[in-house]
Amino acid sequence: MVVTAHNAAESLPKLLHQLGRTMRSRGQAYHVIVVDDGSSDQTARVAAGLARNLPVSVMTHVKKEGMGRALRTGLLEAARHGGVIVTLDAQQAHNPLLIPRMLDRLHQGYDIVIASRYDDGGLELGGGVSRRLIRKTTNAAVRALTPLRDVRDHTSGFRAYRGDLLQTLAGKHGKEFLVHETGFASRLELLLKATSTGARILEIPQVSGEELRHDPPRRPILATLRRYAAVVWRHRVAAHDDSQPEHDEIVFPGARSVRNSERLHRALSVAVALIGIAATAPLMALIALAVKLTSRGPVLYMQTRVGIDRRTGATSSSSNRRQADNGGRPFRIYKFRTMDHVPENSNHQVWARPNDPRVTTVGRFLRQTRMDELPQLFNVLRGDMNIVGPRPEQPKIFADLRSKIGRYEERQRVPPGITGRAQVLSSYDQTLDDVRRKVAFDLEYVERRSVWEDLRIMFQTIPVVVLRRGAW
Repeated sequence: MVVTAHNAAESLPKLLHQLGRTMRSRGQAYHVIVVDDGSSDQTARVAAGLARNLPVSVMTHVKKEGMGRALRTGLLEAARHGGVIVTLDAQQAHNPLLIPRMLDRLHQGYDIVIASRYDDGGLELGGGVSRRLIRKTTNAAVRALTPLRDVRDHTSGFRAYRGDLLQTLAGKHGKEFLVHETGFASRLELLLKATSTGARILEIPQVSGEELRHDPPRRPILATLRRYAAVVWRHRVAAHDDSQPEHDEIVFPGARSVRNSERLHRALSVAVALIGIAATAPLMALIALAVKLTSRGPVLYMQTRVGIDRRTGATSSSSNRRQADNGGRPFRIYKFRTMDHVPENSNHQVWARPNDPRVTTVGRFLRQTRMDELPQLFNVLRGDMNIVGPRPEQPKIFADLRSKIGRYEERQRVPPGITGRAQVLSSYDQTLDDVRRKVAFDLEYVERRSVWEDLRIMFQTIPVVVLRRGAW
């Protein structure tokens, strides 16, 4: 077991004695590695004293290096001996009685078992409404942007690992980079690295919360969110690079410059999205709370939209890999719900319009200020959209407009965007002529598209949002 500790002299004895009773009741041998991360109290001395009567060893960081580095120190030492490794902290937030159940799940074939506050039967206590909401929002974003679709609590540090999995990760990434992050984002980092090996991950419920801790942590929310975003971004870049062909790549004339241009557009969009998420995370948490308290239904509204068409240049049906021509790659767009909740019906897709009677009171304000679009920053990170581009349309409306407006499908030559030339220069669609005018603006953007054009449109968007003009 690996116990990370910082200024835990008071809580550590109780935890280690609980661990001993739990493991003895199971009749199982165990060893605890206490990693003292630069404590200013007597944590290391207390741990050394307990080691005289308990199977405990102590590793010490002279200076505080952060929870992630303490975790890395303990994991690397524990992984040398193989077997099963359980991680917890010394501040009494974790219940050792869950350990036998975690070990049983590993023996059933899982590679990682997480004690989760959000699994069915779990509970989170304390921490304040805003912090809990931010944690849940962050968890939802991580599930949407990474392979951790079935993990609800990626920030829990109470876990059980198969030792051979950690040995594999250390061999793949290098011991120094088994855990790169120094703070709480290290927990997410480990899970994402494990997914690259096909690890099986399971959650079991736990009751946890800051009011159970001997010394509740005080960590800046925005700094933590920025680190989570950086971890997700590194994972997506690594996954993208691994998916690129290394040999026998056919490069057509001009293809390399186009590819480099696309990378610049993506880099700009991702950078703006990360900054936007970090800056607006508290605001998004408040909006989510307001939506939830003032109307029934989910906080987020997800709807299928038509994205980029990557089949440009296909001239025959034999070169078309898709059976159905949807005009582009469908994806799910995220918004804060602004209307009374009605389940999405693919046979009933209509345009949004000003003064729509379906709009809630909070939703009307969100629409006027464009704040309902903030969750689309996560669509940008997923690669569904860029910051700038033509607005994506619903599939049936797309098919209808393509049959009525010439060159409409050419909008799909570039990724859709949150804002765009048409959005800053026109208003809501109310007639087919309005759509034709917006399509003309979109096609102009496609023809003159550049990073500088994207920057110009981003700056033009600011007064449009502030003065509540334009259309989304």
